[in-house]
Amino acid sequence: MQANDYAKAETLLTKIVQQVPNNLDAHVLLAQVYFHLKRSEEGKREKALVDAMKAAEQARLDAEGKALQKAYQDKANSSSSPHP
Repeated sequence: MQANDYAKAETLLTKIVQQVPNNLDAHVLLAQVYFHLKRSEEGKREKALVDAMKAAEQARLDAEGKALQKAYQDKANSSSSPHP
């Protein structure tokens, strides 16, 4: 990318994406490469993948946060209730 050799960058990034499909950074860079190569449809596709991956990660973090919050609330409620 730094040398502006976008064709070589595409080859390398495509291999990375094939080997590690959840590598967000590789998808971001591949989208940039496609836009530099004037392959806007492929760039848009990669950008959509990036957006979907980010949304899924945020949803996962939100769900984990809610689960932790509920667990702490449940623990606090059970600690404050009188024991026989």
